Amino acid sequence: STNRIDFGKVHVGSNSSKPATFINSASIALKVGTIWTTPGDGPFSSVQPTADVNAESTTDVPISFAPVSRGNFTGYLHAGGGDMKEDSIPLSGVGVAGIPIFSDTLIDFGTILINSSADSQLTLTNAGDWLMTAKIVKFSDRYTEFTIITERGDTVRPVAYDSAGEGSTRGYFIHFKPSYPELPYH
Repeated sequence: STNRIDFGKVHVGSNSSKPATFINSASIALKVGTIWTTPGDGPFSSVQPTADVNAESTTDVPISFAPVSRGNFTGYLHAGGGDMKEDSIPLSGVGVAGIPIFSDTLIDFGTILINSSADSQLTLTNAGDWLMTAKIVKFSDRYTEFTIITERGDTVRPVAYDSAGEGSTRGYFIHFKPSYPELPYH
């Protein structure tokens, strides 16, 4: 019944399923001998390898799309054998994912006197094509000398979560106030 199946955007590593509907307008039950997708190693698959379609009825067969990388994917759903001649319809879908890009890989506060402080900012940009969830973790802060605050005002203690849509940016404020002169802990 369907002349194509478009899965739209599906997050990399997840799975989406849509039905392929087989229609039987005959007065007897028909068997679909084999159902398969191509390319064989692609992200599309048929959950069931055969189907029976009752007389003057329809049967839905689930077709899955499970992208393992970003990008546009195309393929075909094929059916044939049994009581039908071979036929196929095109399949398409887009694998999407959030891509984090930080404004810096290292924040160097320079030389800061004990009980003085310094501030810096870090920006996280989602360069991908899907909502990105970020887990912000503060670790190795033995003397509680660093404070990280999200742009929403949440303090990271020791974990906070944030999200960024396609092409959006999130900012983080980092405050450093050394209180112990011991190195190399800073």
